[in-house]
Amino acid sequence: MNGTNGEGLTIHGLKVSFRSGQETVRAVNHIDLTVKNGERLGLIGETGCGKTVLGMAIMRLLEPDTLISGEILYNGTSILEAGTEEMRRIRGGEIAMVLQNSVTSLNPVVTVGRQIAEAVELHRDLSDDEARAEAIRLLDEVDIPDPKRRFNCYPHEFSGGMNERVMIAMALAGNPSFLIADEPTTGLDTTVKNRIIALLDDVSRERSMLFITHDLAAAARVCDRIAVMYCGEIVECGATEEVFSTPLHPYTRGLLRSMPQRGLHPIPGMSPSLLAVPPGCRFRDRCELGNERCMTDHPQLKEVRRDRYVRCIYHD
Repeated sequence: MNGTNGEGLTIHGLKVSFRSGQETVRAVNHIDLTVKNGERLGLIGETGCGKTVLGMAIMRLLEPDTLISGEILYNGTSILEAGTEEMRRIRGGEIAMVLQNSVTSLNPVVTVGRQIAEAVELHRDLSDDEARAEAIRLLDEVDIPDPKRRFNCYPHEFSGGMNERVMIAMALAGNPSFLIADEPTTGLDTTVKNRIIALLDDVSRERSMLFITHDLAAAARVCDRIAVMYCGEIVECGATEEVFSTPLHPYTRGLLRSMPQRGLHPIPGMSPSLLAVPPGCRFRDRCELGNERCMTDHPQLKEVRRDRYVRCIYHD
């Protein structure tokens, strides 16, 4: 999908599964996806569809016993085959991730400034004083007021929105060329959420970004392209304006109808369990267009026009 001749992030045939007792959770199923250098891709979908697992797989942060197959390339380098030292250089130095839930991600007994300075020292050959100065600069870059004083504050002294800014500052510490932002606005009120979105928009202007979110309005505001994920699969992908104005997959149409500004009409039913994925189309039992063929035929993700992809029998 949108091949880049080794430039940017390219994912091909990626599968991620977990053992759960005697069963297997197929969290990500045969993902093909590309994020070009300088591009911002929004990955949207309901909670539990596999978005975060995909982001963690790119960062090689999943548990060692996770079953992973396929290919992840960043500027031609294989992420899944990279050695420990090479992966340490890539992680944070080339690709950085803003993790979910800053409350649990930040160390409560270390000042926020020290945590940022440690991230700086991990990727740059700087003295303690230089790392401190860079941490203060990063706090200022993410709009933390009075950054010199705030350097010595602990996470509990910051609001949720400020802690989210600290997480973004830590992700920027190694000056990465690719940023993965995983649900950075979850749990924030509207005003703070808008400020975080504006900040991400600003810091990603000279970087590539994978923006993982269920906030469709945020994705529309920040991203160049949108990939829609359902039950471990990409079901639609295309330019943001096209996906939002003329969605091709019934699931995408349902997501858009569920937005407040479009009437707050929820999609009926529930997503199937990743422990027992049904044959045929995974959206079949919730789809207004479902027919007998949908019960047996598993549609492939197809390019129906230039750079526009959809997984649905109605677009075969």
